Amino acid sequence: MQCRNRCLAEFLTSVLFLVFSAAPLAASPVWRLSDADGRVDYIAATMHLLQADDYPLPQGFNQAYREATELVFETDLYAMQDDEFARRLQQQGFYPAGTTLQQVLDEPSYALLADYARRQGMDMAAVAGMKVGLLLANISLHELQQRGLSSTGVDLHFLKRALVDKKAVYSLESLEQQIDYVVNMGQGYESELVSQSLAELAQLDEQLETLRTAWRSGDLETLDRLLNRELKEKYPPLYRRLLLHRNAEWLPLLRSQLARPGVSLVLVGAAHLPGEDGLLRQLQAAGWHIEQLP
Repeated sequence: MQCRNRCLAEFLTSVLFLVFSAAPLAASPVWRLSDADGRVDYIAATMHLLQADDYPLPQGFNQAYREATELVFETDLYAMQDDEFARRLQQQGFYPAGTTLQQVLDEPSYALLADYARRQGMDMAAVAGMKVGLLLANISLHELQQRGLSSTGVDLHFLKRALVDKKAVYSLESLEQQIDYVVNMGQGYESELVSQSLAELAQLDEQLETLRTAWRSGDLETLDRLLNRELKEKYPPLYRRLLLHRNAEWLPLLRSQLARPGVSLVLVGAAHLPGEDGLLRQLQAAGWHIEQLP
């Protein structure tokens, strides 16, 4: 369980299901940002878990990384590889003593979860006190890994390259914020979240291929539809917590980062870029010219 928790770090923001107009297939999920003074930076949509045949990455990543002098990630990925992070995630990811999933969930949702556990060979006794957010994160990760997705996604790939190439690395959030997003996800509507998440797992194979194709081509419309719209409609509090509020908190940090000397490459989960609330639209409104790379 502890090893699995460490792997969560690479896909926390797209943990449950695992950004202007549809893009042509020749495009990439990387955008050039330029301001009125001619300064150039880059922002890219990442997938936190990938399959082996997703490499090499779309060409736009290579151009942006080559020109970048510093990289900006969602959080401190290097620290997330440490056992201490796994320990803290495990420690905060359980209910207080005496509180169990069976008490938190309504009867139908718990029955669905118990049936899923039986079919997957999962020991319900071992997770009886685990918070819904962390449990669903573990289930999602397990399902994705069964389909050949590795924890070495775009973010970790470029972190490793940046360390070798001695490029500066920054983050937008603290480890504590990341842990809080996971362990407290769905708080107050745990039963609905469990039921919907397990239902969506049945469609995971089809969704993954569509998502992979949309991500590689930077198809903002499809990414928005797959990652954001249903979440916004069915779980507005979760949408606000995981996407809307985080984007709003990141924007001033990004504006400050993009004003620094050098060229920044910002790497954030694909869900954060599309749509009216996405970072691309907000950066454009703040004065940046945005151009998608081939």
